[in-house]
Amino acid sequence: MTRFIFSVPDMSCEHCRNTISNALEAAALKEFDISLDSKTVTVESDDAEAVRGLIEGAGYSAVFGVGGDDTFIQ
Repeated sequence: MTRFIFSVPDMSCEHCRNTISNALEAAALKEFDISLDSKTVTVESDDAEAVRGLIEGAGYSAVFGVGGDDTFIQ
């Protein structure tokens, strides 16, 4: 598993956080952290594109970096 950090710039409130959390949990992802302060979602997964698809499917744009790198890559 790799730790992916996604910037989610349009995430702004607890409702956003819950919506993303529910999408990740529905996909059986258990290792994740959602920070409203930094507007990031950190996820342990083998497939960054699948996780990005989950976040975007929940209605939010997601840009990712890999392994703790705070430079987000489109």
